[in-house]
Amino acid sequence: MKYRINFRNHLSALSGTIIFTILLFLAVWLIGINEGYDIDLFFFFAIFYLVNISLVCFLHFQYNKVNKHTSIIIEHEERQFIYVTKTSKKSIYFHEIQKIEIHMMPSVYRGSNFQFLPFEQYHYAVIYTTNEKIIITCLAMKNLMKVFSALNLKINRIKRIFPNIR
Repeated sequence: MKYRINFRNHLSALSGTIIFTILLFLAVWLIGINEGYDIDLFFFFAIFYLVNISLVCFLHFQYNKVNKHTSIIIEHEERQFIYVTKTSKKSIYFHEIQKIEIHMMPSVYRGSNFQFLPFEQYHYAVIYTTNEKIIITCLAMKNLMKVFSALNLKINRIKRIFPNIR
């Protein structure tokens, strides 16, 4: 199976932001109709929106930068990953993997479909081998837990308040 960043994964990652935007503007509109448009309320929602959108943009650009122009090929029969970048191609056999850490928000950790903040679905995996580490983001693989669990590899799930790549 081949994984890489594509439009569908971008849209999936940004779906929370799109829903958040629609619901926030709907709330402002409904409150404005019922209570009257108050400038303080508008500024509160505007600041709340800008803070959340800036965090989404930060994560999205960071994740895109990490996995841009890379492909991850998983070959079940040979039990290996093939990690292809612009300049190199690395084969990693499953037995060479020391550990896999998946960094995620608490709601993703619990497996919840309800997300309050637009950046909660962002998560990434770090694959540690004997001599290097490889980072795979949710922009390249939509559901990292599902993919790695199907391979019967040991996974350490790590809860993070904000899953930026370290």
